[in-house]
Amino acid sequence: MRKIFNIFLLAILICNTAQAQSYRENRKLAERISADTSYYYGDSGECTSAEIAYDNGIENLLKNVATNYKSDALCDIGFEPYRKFVEQNFESLIIADEKYFQQFYYIKRSDLREEINFREENIISYINHGLDAEDDSRVGDALRFYYWAQMLCYAHPNGAKLIYDDGESKQLIKKWLNNKIEELVASVRIFPVEIDTVDDDLHVTLTASTTDGKTVSNLRYFYNNGQNYRPNTFENAKSLVIMKNLGADMISVKIDMTYYTEAEHLDPEVFMVMNHLKESLAFPGAIKKINLKGFKEKLKNRNPDPNPDPNPNDNDDDNDNDNKVTALPEDDEYLNVIKDVENAIRLNDIASVREHFSDDGFGMLNALAKYGKFAVIGTPDYEFLEYGDEILCRSIPMQFDFRGNVSFCHDVVFRFDKDTKKITSLAFKLTDIAENDILSKSRWDEKSKLTLINFLEDYQTAYALKRIDYLEQIFSDDAVIIVGRVLKKQTLQNGIECRKPDVIEYTKKTKAQYLQGLEAAFRSREYVNLRFTDTDFTRAVGDDDDIYGIQVRQEFFSSSYGDVGYLFLLVDLRGELPIIHVRTWQPAQTDTDSLVRINWFKF
Repeated sequence: MRKIFNIFLLAILICNTAQAQSYRENRKLAERISADTSYYYGDSGECTSAEIAYDNGIENLLKNVATNYKSDALCDIGFEPYRKFVEQNFESLIIADEKYFQQFYYIKRSDLREEINFREENIISYINHGLDAEDDSRVGDALRFYYWAQMLCYAHPNGAKLIYDDGESKQLIKKWLNNKIEELVASVRIFPVEIDTVDDDLHVTLTASTTDGKTVSNLRYFYNNGQNYRPNTFENAKSLVIMKNLGADMISVKIDMTYYTEAEHLDPEVFMVMNHLKESLAFPGAIKKINLKGFKEKLKNRNPDPNPDPNPNDNDDDNDNDNKVTALPEDDEYLNVIKDVENAIRLNDIASVREHFSDDGFGMLNALAKYGKFAVIGTPDYEFLEYGDEILCRSIPMQFDFRGNVSFCHDVVFRFDKDTKKITSLAFKLTDIAENDILSKSRWDEKSKLTLINFLEDYQTAYALKRIDYLEQIFSDDAVIIVGRVLKKQTLQNGIECRKPDVIEYTKKTKAQYLQGLEAAFRSREYVNLRFTDTDFTRAVGDDDDIYGIQVRQEFFSSSYGDVGYLFLLVDLRGELPIIHVRTWQPAQTDTDSLVRINWFKF
């Protein structure tokens, strides 16, 4: 027994001796790192617990970075933006953990420099995205990209001295961005175009454009409704404001360029800077005062025309059909029905128009009513198009409000069956940008263009209204489905969670796995909103076959997750329902023809 006990004591002694030897070697290594100018380091000192040692060591490491980083001017908010990067990439040495705890943390200077250079690349990338958005008249998107670029300047050690070359001159990026944002918000003109009283509220329809005549799309703003500030959005130049004071003579508006909620999901670094600054940057041009008093007087003094022009926006020299009701030659029945539907939506009494819908169509109307608190924006300008066995009514502009100051605007398209004259389906209309991309294909016939438009409208609407039943029908049983997801968090030592920049997880799923995961995601999210821009299409085979490769820039935004990337679909549109054979997602755009060739084996 004594022999066994002695062996046990010897084992402990050997273990302790080996551990002490290890700590001595760690201390020597820490001393060498401290003297090496290619490292930043931090010593925790003697602490009473491993957790305190960790906190002290990281703080001292960040202080060492701030003291020794070679820069003419440290970033505006210190090195806090790099805390997560440091926590993800440090290495550590345990110097002691018996009577007290002591740890030594270090990181290569070259690693931090690489991360800082990467941030500068992101700044330039956001600027380029903003310039592209301006070219496409996406004023709201341009402001968001410019503002997020400015936030990253605040988080860059040399942010105040970064240079941007616009091809004509070189300027400081921060100054260039400030001027660009102010110029853009100041160019926005907002006017009332309709006023109506609904219950005890004043409904005001606003329109927006820039001084150079561009329509305003996806522009976010806040307005004072007489009780509090409400979020709102201009989509395709229109928006609805609901004032609580019927006698309101002025609407106070502030254009929002922060897109705060989206930043939380799409760019946590930008989100972190916003929280650190606490207040958004001020731009005088973003403040607008909308004069309702003058507009009310104008409406009051307007003399009605005893012989009104049925098409007031039409003239002999202009063949533009925008804002013009195109009645079908047979009768006005479709127009009367859609006006009944519009009125029912305004009164929140959709049951009263049940007779105008098929079973599937009314089911979709019910889903629309549950999507969010909705309201009709202004007086719709209806257009009716004949498409195969359907009549398309485009469209009722609607606004949807959700918890957490989130609001979306969508034009809702209604589709009639020509035989029954009932509404069989509805969909969120594509953005003008995406629709124009399709309509610009001059060598394609009108039927092919409308087929693509209808398909993409149905696809984005199915996600918004959480229509698993529809998605189950349109995905091929053996579809190739590649899901890409931007990882937000990564568990590190000491229980700390941090996001690693640009970590994309790709997963190949079967149809059943994909739909099962999608259904679970739908249940856990209050809302889902898809928005398509930068569309590219190609016919997969001969010009007579409706098999398409479709690539769109997809902005996916929900109550708990968001990402931006490029969605590719290989879809057969020859049957009664579309059939998706390939669905992939990637963060960057790829040549569409190449994607079709790669995935053509499905046929």
